[in-house]
Amino acid sequence: MAWKGDAFNEEVVRTTFQTNFYGTIELTEKMLPLINDSGKIVTITSSAGKLGKVKSPEILQKLKADDLTADAIYAYAKEFYNDVKADNYAEKWTKHAYGLSKLFLNLWIRIFAKRPEVLSRNIQVYACCPGWVRTDMAGPNAPRSIDEGVVCPLYLVELPNEVKSDLQGQFFYDCRVTSIN
Repeated sequence: MAWKGDAFNEEVVRTTFQTNFYGTIELTEKMLPLINDSGKIVTITSSAGKLGKVKSPEILQKLKADDLTADAIYAYAKEFYNDVKADNYAEKWTKHAYGLSKLFLNLWIRIFAKRPEVLSRNIQVYACCPGWVRTDMAGPNAPRSIDEGVVCPLYLVELPNEVKSDLQGQFFYDCRVTSIN
């Protein structure tokens, strides 16, 4: 979910994060027991979810750390919301609820993909961006058709049924692993 125009306030952040971050995580967690062994989880996210959305060097360093946890990501999401609510976000965060919701989701997917209950069942986990696709959200000027937007998610679905450590939990754009730095 993204808001049109320059809308940015506590409600925009709450609604955007509830849909894009918390809602996606909740659905993924509830579906995990129902996914077959050697199944796949392909999460549609966005290339807007990059680390450049974070201004604070301290937070950025912690988000890049190898020992980042899901709890830490939740704490940063809450901190962003509270900073916006207090109108105190500008030194740490960009004015981009959509991008930060997708960044935190991209980071969470990396961690989720390494959980023992995922790996022991040989479940592949990927995040991908379909690109800027002509939809109600993106509008008629987006350069990609829906048929073009499904190429990367379908590519991931069709990968061989084996967890590869260099691909597991990664972010894909145009069918390639892409950095979120």
